[in-house]
Amino acid sequence: IEKYLETTGNADETSFAHVSINNSTELVSYNMLSPVEVYREIPTITECEDSTISASLDFVIKVDTGNGISYYNVTENFRFMYTADRVYLYGYDRYMKQIFDLKQTSLSKSEFKLGVTDPSDVDMVISKDKNRAAFTYDGNLYSYDVLSNTLTTVFTFEEKETDYRRDSYGAHDVKILSMSDTGYIYFMVTGYMNRGAYEGRVAVVLYTYDPNTALIQEQAYIPVTTSYEILKSELIDFAYCNSKQVFYFGIYDTIYAYDLVGKSFSVIAADCKDKFVYSKEGGYLAYDSDDSESIIMLKLESGRKTMLRAGNNKIIHVFGICKGNLVYGRGNKNSICVNEDGSAVQMYTEVNVCDSEGEVVKNFTATEGEISKVTVKGNVTDMTVVVPADNVRGYKYKNSEQIISSLKDEKAEIRLSTRTTDKMMREYYITLPDTIYMAEIPASDKTKSMVVNQDTAVRFTRPDYYTGYFYTYAFGKLVGFSTNAGEVVVLADDNAGSVIDMDGVVVWKRGTAGRNKELKINFPDKAVSSKEAFNEALSILLSSKSVIAARKYDRMNQGVIDYISDFVAKSAGIPVRLEEMEYTQMKNFVSAGFPVIAVTEEGKPYIVYGYNDTEVKLFDPGKGEKTSLSYKKFDKEMGDSDWYYIAFY
Repeated sequence: IEKYLETTGNADETSFAHVSINNSTELVSYNMLSPVEVYREIPTITECEDSTISASLDFVIKVDTGNGISYYNVTENFRFMYTADRVYLYGYDRYMKQIFDLKQTSLSKSEFKLGVTDPSDVDMVISKDKNRAAFTYDGNLYSYDVLSNTLTTVFTFEEKETDYRRDSYGAHDVKILSMSDTGYIYFMVTGYMNRGAYEGRVAVVLYTYDPNTALIQEQAYIPVTTSYEILKSELIDFAYCNSKQVFYFGIYDTIYAYDLVGKSFSVIAADCKDKFVYSKEGGYLAYDSDDSESIIMLKLESGRKTMLRAGNNKIIHVFGICKGNLVYGRGNKNSICVNEDGSAVQMYTEVNVCDSEGEVVKNFTATEGEISKVTVKGNVTDMTVVVPADNVRGYKYKNSEQIISSLKDEKAEIRLSTRTTDKMMREYYITLPDTIYMAEIPASDKTKSMVVNQDTAVRFTRPDYYTGYFYTYAFGKLVGFSTNAGEVVVLADDNAGSVIDMDGVVVWKRGTAGRNKELKINFPDKAVSSKEAFNEALSILLSSKSVIAARKYDRMNQGVIDYISDFVAKSAGIPVRLEEMEYTQMKNFVSAGFPVIAVTEEGKPYIVYGYNDTEVKLFDPGKGEKTSLSYKKFDKEMGDSDWYYIAFY
C-alpha cells in the first residue's frame, strides 16, 4: 500500500477520525487497532469518466479498545486513474466515527464517551440549574436528567435489531434550538428521513420534546425537492424557537419567522447573503435594512428590536460577530469605488464593536484614507485601509489595522474534552459540570412519538434572487458551496473533485489540464493606455468566441460578466469571475482552449494564453507585447490580494 500513498510531513497523525492519501502507512492500515468488519454496504461508483473512476465504500467495524468492544461507522473514498500499464491511486480519504455506547460512560470523570469522531456536528446545551443537559451526536439527540441519572434517546433513526443498512445511511442532521430549565426541547431534523411518516423524503422538520410525558411532537414540516447535500447548502446555519412559539430559521438567503400557534410566517430579512449575522451568545440577529441606512438587532427570545442608525448621507453594514458582540461599519453613501470589472467597493470611515444592547465597546476610525475591507475571525477584526490613487481602481493600499477583543476565559458548563492514548489516539468526551457526579452508568430511556392529526406542512419556493452559487463535488458528495467560484475551485482541487453551477454545468474539474498549452491568437501589436487596457483584454477574450462587441464596455453601468453574457450565448461558453484561485487551477481553463484574463491587485490586466512546466505565457494589452513569467514571478505580479481571473467554462 505504501507505494500508492503520497505521505507528507504536515498531515495530521493524531487521529483515526480522518485519514487521507497524505497520511502514513501505519495510520492508513489502522496501526494497532486490528479492526474486524461486521457489516459492509455494496460499493457505490461516484464517478466514471475516461480513465478515471471514483468509488465510495461504507462499512461497520468493531475494535477491542482495551476498555471493551467499540463499533465504528467507516466511509472510504477512492479515486483511481488507470492506464494500460498500471492503476494509480489519485485520491483516498477514510472517515471513522464511533457508534455511541452508553456503557462506555466514564464514571471517574462523569463524561459521556464519543470516542474517535469528528466533533463538528456535536451540539450541547445545559439548563441554568444544571439538572438537565442535552447533546446531539451522529444524527441522534440525547437528553440527560441529572437527578434521576437517566439518558433519554430523544430522536434517532437507529433500531436495536438492525442490519445496519438504514442506520449507516447518515444523510441528516439534528440541531438543538432551545431548552428550558424543565428540559423542554425544541429541535430540528434536516435531510433524508430514514424512517417514520416521511421515510424516503428530504425535509426540514421541527419537533418538541416534553420530558414529563416522554413525547416528541412534530410542530412544522418543510418538504423540499432536492438532495440532503443541496438542502444543507441552502439552509442558513441558524435556527431558534422561543418560548412564544415563534420559529426563526433561514433558507434561500432569507430569514423567516413562523408562528407555530397562528400557523403564519413572515419574512424577517430577504436577499440577506452577507447582510446578516447571528450571535448565539447574545441571542440576537443583526441585519441590514433594505436601504442600508440602519441595522436591526432582533432579540430572538423577546422579539424586541434595537435600531442602529447610519446618520445623514451615510450607510451602515454588518460585518460579523466577535465573541458575541456585533461588528459593523459606517461609511459615506457616495464613497464607492468601481473596479475595472464593474464590481463596487463601498468604503467605510469607521468600524465599531457593540454589545447585544447596541452600545459601542470598541471603535476604529480612519484618520487618513478609508476602510475597504473588513474580516472578522475569532476575537480579531482585520481592516484594510486605502487612500485615493490615480489608477484604474481609484485607490491603493495604505496599511492594515486590527481591533482585538479580549478573550473571555470562561469554562463552559458543558463542553467537549479530549484524551489521547497510544492505541486509540485522540478521542472525544462530553464533559459535564464538576458538580455532577455519576455513581453508576446512567439508565437509558426512549421517547414516544405523538400522532399529529393536523397538517403541519409549511411550503416555500426558492426566490429569484437566490442565484449565483457554485458547488464542489468530490466522491459523489457535496463538500462545499459559494458564490465565489474561485473558492470552490480551490476546494475541489484539495478534494480531487469538480465544480458545477446551479444548472449542473461543469465549471472546473481536477486533472483535466495538460502539461502544456499554447493558444494561437492574433494579438494586436499596438499599445493602449492603462485606462483602455481592460477593454482591450475584453475584446481579445470575446474574439476567442468569434465575437465583436457591438458596444464598448462601461464599468460604471454594467458588470463585466453581464457584459460578456450579452454577446456570448450560453451554449458557446459561460463567463465566470474567479477570486482566490491559484495559477495552478487557472490552467484548466486555458487547457480547455480559451484565454483567461488575469487582473492583478493593482487592476492591471493580462491575457493568459499558454503555459508549460516552468512558466506562464502572457499578453500585456497595455504594452501590446507578449511576455513569459516563471510561476514564482507571475505569483508576485498578481499580488497578495484583490486579484482575480475572468474565464469561460
